[in-house]
Amino acid sequence: MSGSFAASSYYTPSDSRLKKNIKPFPSVIDRVKKLEPVQFEWKSDNTADYGFIAQQFYKEFDFLHPAHNYEEDFPKDSSGFDIFYSMEYQKITAILCKAFQELSDKFETLEHEISVLKNTLSQKSLQGYYF
Repeated sequence: MSGSFAASSYYTPSDSRLKKNIKPFPSVIDRVKKLEPVQFEWKSDNTADYGFIAQQFYKEFDFLHPAHNYEEDFPKDSSGFDIFYSMEYQKITAILCKAFQELSDKFETLEHEISVLKNTLSQKSLQGYYF
């Protein structure tokens, strides 16, 4: 199932003039923490690779599923043949960017709280209190 494609550049249209109903992305950090990046080998040619298991990924981010209705792990078509899940990995970039922003905000908040606590302890130390 692995494939190859070579290109010097790959662009996806993203101009704001092509979009409507633009709104901020919801919080994702709790869902990103549940994702399990994996290493694996493709059954078709034993090539080593890494990525996600689509079934697990869509349990957290069902809105990225092509049909927008993730329902089962091993679906079949009307003739009983397996339907294999695929993923658009480039869309994961927005999710990871949002998760990074959330972590950055938490980090900055903690840095500020630590600074305030250090100043408080320093002031108490100057007043003769020692901890």
